[in-house]
Amino acid sequence: MGKDLYMAILDDLQELYDNGWDASFVYKEQDCAILPNSVHDIVVIIGDKEYQVSSFNDLISLKIGDNTLINIMDGIEVQYY
Repeated sequence: MGKDLYMAILDDLQELYDNGWDASFVYKEQDCAILPNSVHDIVVIIGDKEYQVSSFNDLISLKIGDNTLINIMDGIEVQYY
């Protein structure tokens, strides 16, 4: 992943975190979502698995299997709303 793309994903996640936006995307044919209930309660859904994080740093470093959330989001179209 190029540094610019990494920074773009970080910027998007920071906006999501700061503004309480939801995000949805498809990863390995699974519906996925990032749902911030508050800055200390963020739910990440990857297929049928649910992860709970309590800070921005936890969000950007979240391990999903052998990957991080940022690596998963690399090259995937993400809808923010």
